[in-house]
This record gives sequence, structure tokens and C-alpha cells, in this order.
Amino acid sequence: PNLWKNGDKGATKLTPLTEAQYKQLLDDKAAGKVKGKVFKDDLGDYWLNQFYVIQWYKVSAATKYYHDSFFIFTGGEASLVDRGRLGDNVGGQGFAWNQPSAGKYVRTFGYPYGPHLDGNRPYTGVTPKWCYGKTASKALLIPSKKVEEQQSLKCAVTAGYDGGPWLYKYSNAKRLGYVNGVTSLIADTNDDKRYDTITSPYFDGETATIYKAAAAVWSGKLVK
Repeated sequence: PNLWKNGDKGATKLTPLTEAQYKQLLDDKAAGKVKGKVFKDDLGDYWLNQFYVIQWYKVSAATKYYHDSFFIFTGGEASLVDRGRLGDNVGGQGFAWNQPSAGKYVRTFGYPYGPHLDGNRPYTGVTPKWCYGKTASKALLIPSKKVEEQQSLKCAVTAGYDGGPWLYKYSNAKRLGYVNGVTSLIADTNDDKRYDTITSPYFDGETATIYKAAAAVWSGKLVK
């Protein structure tokens, strides 16, 4: 409370937009329906820049929380039962390789938590975030990381998002798609001290060979 007051600006949130979203938000902004700054940067990309407002609350009553505890019994009537493979029971994403590396629509997911290069920390690492758009027309080259042929996507996230999947032909209704990449690097491509791009290795035939080899050597049954 000594550092922050009600109404102070907190962490910012920068959201990438499509051109259609940008135009719609400009209209909504003019109508007073959107808070924040809607703008187009020097590279021709569209963004919505917003910030959180600090608000302090005085605790006036005790709050009770419900907590679940789960246990696994290894004998008697509640013994473990083998239900087969996890994917056969709950489903899972597909796997795709040798797809176009440029100009394909993908949806990526992750839990960013780290700061931007300028020190701003817009994410908590608790809430999942996603980016959607077309992969770049040219491979992103990052000599310092010895990256020569990685596909890239405009996505203003930070550390913690790396390792997340890139889903090709993703259905938002079914929550299913094909894993066709995994976030490898998070880069600042315009030197403004803000991360704006993520990269993924290209999934080719060699990737498929590794995947098939791993699929053939599953962990086996948990219940003997």
C-alpha cells in the first residue's frame, strides 16, 4: 500500500491482433467500448495495449475455502484397475510433419511469466495464454543462437511460454488439432526491448521418425 495507490497503473498487457480485429477495435474504441491503445507498429503489425489498474480492498470478513485431497489405494475393494492407455481414454492432439513452414495458421499455447527485456512483467505464469496467426513467409535467422531454419510467429509473450505446442488445423470447438511445432525461442525482432516473436523447429521426416520410435516404446502397464 505504501508503494501502490488505488487507480495506479500496473502491469501492461500487449495483445497481437489480426487486421480485421484491429479495424473492429478501432470502431469499438471510438464508441467507448474498449479501454487501452489500439495501434499499428512500424512493421505493419496490429496491437492492443492495455494496463491493469491497482485496486486495494479491505478485508471485512473471514473467507472459507474448500480443499480436495485425493488418495490412491493399492489393495482391497478400492484397488487400482488398468484402464489402458491415457490417450485412448481421454483423447489427445494429433501429430503432423512435412507441412508448409510459411503462411500456415497455427494456434500456440503456454504459461508466460518472465519479464520483457525492459523489465515489464505482464504475465503471472498462472493463466494460460495463446497466440493465433500465420507463420512468417521466411525462416527467422538468429546467429547468436545458431538458428537457421526455424519457423516463426508474431506473439508478444515472455519466458515460460517456451516448450508449449504449436497446433495446426486446430478446432476451437473440439479443442483438437495437430502438434506441428513447439516454442523454442522468444525473440525481440525490432529491438524495442519487448518480445514479439516466437520460433519453433520445423517438424520434418526426421521428427516423425523420432515420434514413431517413441510411440513404439510406451511405458507399459502401471498395474501388474
